Amino acid sequence: MSEKYSNMVNGVLYHPKGSMCKVCEHVNRDCSHLWFAEMRVIEVNKIDPFLDGGMLTKTVECTDFATPQKEQP
Repeated sequence: MSEKYSNMVNGVLYHPKGSMCKVCEHVNRDCSHLWFAEMRVIEVNKIDPFLDGGMLTKTVECTDFATPQKEQP
């Protein structure tokens, strides 16, 4: 996960749900200014449990998510 879309806090990596990012109006924006660690956690995972005890990751629901506006005909 790119630093553009994640925050590391106390050894925990917080990142938004990727399927939300793919359809968000802000898909091409650098979202590193968002504080994912304060957003609602929707999934908890461990990455590589054999490496240094594993890294805990938390997937969050992005509060800045915006549905793209449909073009008017």
